[in-house]
Amino acid sequence: MMAKENTFLRMIVALGVAVIFGTANLTAETVYVDNLNGNDTNPGTTDKPLKTLNKAAELINSTTGSGPTILKVLPGVYQFQNAVVFENTRPYTKDKRLIIEAAVLPDDSDWKPELMPIVISSAVPTTNFGFDCSIGLKVEVNHVTIRGLKLLGNPVSEIYYYPIARENKDLTDLIIRQCLFVGDEDALPIQSGVLAHGNEIVIDHCVFYNCKNSIVYYFVDEDRTKARVGSEMTYCIIVGGYETGIWTAAPDQDFKFHHNIITRCANAWIHNTANLTEYSLNNCIITDNEKYIARWTNDKGPVPSEQAYIEGNIIKEGDVQLVKKDDVSIPKDYLHVVPGTLGSDLGAGLFLK
Repeated sequence: MMAKENTFLRMIVALGVAVIFGTANLTAETVYVDNLNGNDTNPGTTDKPLKTLNKAAELINSTTGSGPTILKVLPGVYQFQNAVVFENTRPYTKDKRLIIEAAVLPDDSDWKPELMPIVISSAVPTTNFGFDCSIGLKVEVNHVTIRGLKLLGNPVSEIYYYPIARENKDLTDLIIRQCLFVGDEDALPIQSGVLAHGNEIVIDHCVFYNCKNSIVYYFVDEDRTKARVGSEMTYCIIVGGYETGIWTAAPDQDFKFHHNIITRCANAWIHNTANLTEYSLNNCIITDNEKYIARWTNDKGPVPSEQAYIEGNIIKEGDVQLVKKDDVSIPKDYLHVVPGTLGSDLGAGLFLK
């Protein structure tokens, strides 16, 4: 009898109490999605995963518990034609979050670039943010973390595409960490890797490669003058932004910007005309860009800015060299700074350790 009880307990621990849906008062949930082996008729458990991100979002949006939710995304290519929208009324908190993450993260011992889940949308534009644009993952809840995903551009030509977006100006606490954004101006354009209204937008240890813009920190209120709080960009690599590396639309109260690399961009930084924030930049490499700080004008686009930012240990000269793939394999540090060259000791890139 005791042996049967122990076996039953081991089964309960292995399954984890977290993966039971349809119960109103769950303390935690984990949903699994596997594009290669899943099925959208499955319950989303580790042994019976869902197939699509759209179905995973639908399942998560239907829950009413009070604890955290974790969406584990297994390796594969996740292609969709309608935005994946996360929105529900659950009371997520800073400690009990909605986490959307790769099943294998960059600091895991068995991680390699090929294991990053690939997110690609071919959605046509719909009206969001007051204009027509295409969105990949639309995050409309508080306290969300997205990490470990590879997000490609939209192959539908001549559209504004945002792989990750948040439209509600009243929302707070969005963390994007260890994500790789890869675009191409002609084939897979990304207007901005992240476009987000609201407060506490944190971009950390991400790589943006050939995106028109890496991130647009958008607005907090309707008149576009209220200062945003709690936002930051840290340990990121931005290469080839053909409009700008970073764009700050609304003013900021306590913005943190440090240990970033911005190189080979049309502008390193664009701010809106009404944004008079004196930003502080620390321990960064900002080199080989056509312009440094620009101000956005509706009639002329970006023009050189008269604003001076506070600089602490900013390197503005030198060539940033990136690790590229060869004909056979993709190195583990693909699109990171070549070891021993300028910026390799900064800690920028996908790896936290």
